[in-house]
Amino acid sequence: MDSSKSAPMMEPLTKEELHLNYHGYSISNEDGQYVARPLDGDELMIVSRDRRRVFAAVRDLWTALDYIDNVSARETDLIPVSRCIRDWLVNPTAVIDLNAAYVRGAC
Repeated sequence: MDSSKSAPMMEPLTKEELHLNYHGYSISNEDGQYVARPLDGDELMIVSRDRRRVFAAVRDLWTALDYIDNVSARETDLIPVSRCIRDWLVNPTAVIDLNAAYVRGAC
């Protein structure tokens, strides 16, 4: 194998994939960032350069809903979701920046 070749690139997104709905979130590509916004009009945004992280964060938010009424803020570590989502549950913000969370090792 020729070591000078770079790793394969992900396939380009199709026109349909540039904007899609997933578990109640609208996900679009905006200037190289994948942005998820709830379809219910909430002001939350989930952003990342990696679309897989956005999908995982949306799934984690739905998983957290199953636990949130049964745990206190001190017990969010018991919820089986990524640390960036557990941190957000304790201190909600308008934007969940998965790029910054990844750099911190929280995602």
